[in-house]
Amino acid sequence: MKGKIAFVSIAAALFCLLLLSCGRDSNRLYGHWKLIPEKSVSIDPWADLVLDIHGDGTHVTIVKRYSAGSTHDRRVDSMTVNTEGNEEIVPIPPGRWLGEVSMGIYYGPETKRHVLARMSDSNNELHIDSRATLQTAQGETDVEVKETYALASDGSTVQLSENRSTRTSGPPLTYTFARTTQ
Repeated sequence: MKGKIAFVSIAAALFCLLLLSCGRDSNRLYGHWKLIPEKSVSIDPWADLVLDIHGDGTHVTIVKRYSAGSTHDRRVDSMTVNTEGNEEIVPIPPGRWLGEVSMGIYYGPETKRHVLARMSDSNNELHIDSRATLQTAQGETDVEVKETYALASDGSTVQLSENRSTRTSGPPLTYTFARTTQ
């Protein structure tokens, strides 16, 4: 009898630990991700792209860290959005448009993103639609970007697919990221 009680106690403890660990990691899309260049479109002139996705409840923060290899040529693009499907206005720091840095397109000093974000019911896919007005040598231009962050079934990679209104032909731009520790 004592053996059965001990077995049931240990099984219950293991079950509780399993539930606790699942509760802590309820969104496996969250984490620190590093670009896999050979499985992604070129990010030239950048040498590296790191992605952080974190959230709490109905809000998600996405941080993209671009680096060209020099400590002086780094750029961070960060935004926190709600995932309930409500449009928000998110500020953008002035400077180069990170979508195509070699094209001479910039965020103006007052540029803001209009963002609509939705998380899938299974918490393995995040959709972000954004609109912004950019500055070019020929004047202002409006750009719409639709991003999908999709977690692989094994949780080891995230694929970012990006459709831009400025890119009227060809497949979506795709970037693959591997999960890393910070």
